[in-house]
Amino acid sequence: MENFDSNSGKLKLDKQSLKTLFVDQLNVVCCAKHNLIKNIPGLIDLPSFIDLKYAFEESMESSERQIKRLQEIFGHIKEEVSEERCQGMKAIINEAFCAIETTQEKSVTRDLAMIFYAKIIEHIEIVSYRMLISIAATLEYTEIKNLLKESLDESKENDKLFMMIAREYGLEMTPG
Repeated sequence: MENFDSNSGKLKLDKQSLKTLFVDQLNVVCCAKHNLIKNIPGLIDLPSFIDLKYAFEESMESSERQIKRLQEIFGHIKEEVSEERCQGMKAIINEAFCAIETTQEKSVTRDLAMIFYAKIIEHIEIVSYRMLISIAATLEYTEIKNLLKESLDESKENDKLFMMIAREYGLEMTPG
């Protein structure tokens, strides 16, 4: 097996292939964030509960900060942002908006649908940032790893915020 290092017992990582994967996945996250920025304003006035409105405003501000960090990362690695490989994330985001539109306006059901999809998107972001951090560490991109960690922490905080709001509706939410 050519990708197996018999001395260490581990798979070999081709740095160029790993960098290509890193750039591709960074593009996916960046594209998804741009898509969210375009769509979140349409959510802000939909909730019946004011705290949920504020949570979406915070989520938008967080997404804007994360986009700035992602653009900074692209500058560090001397790559351009490309939105070619983002169809899956766009589909998840579009599905969320379609599902929300099918619920009654200013209803608890709509609020919960919004929380449901917000948490799905936050968890995808959390997993994406964790994987990008691992790859950045392997590629010895220390500064980039730190920028990604900031975005990961923000995504975790947003997830906690939506979890706390879900509890206000009487849902039993478990962290994680």
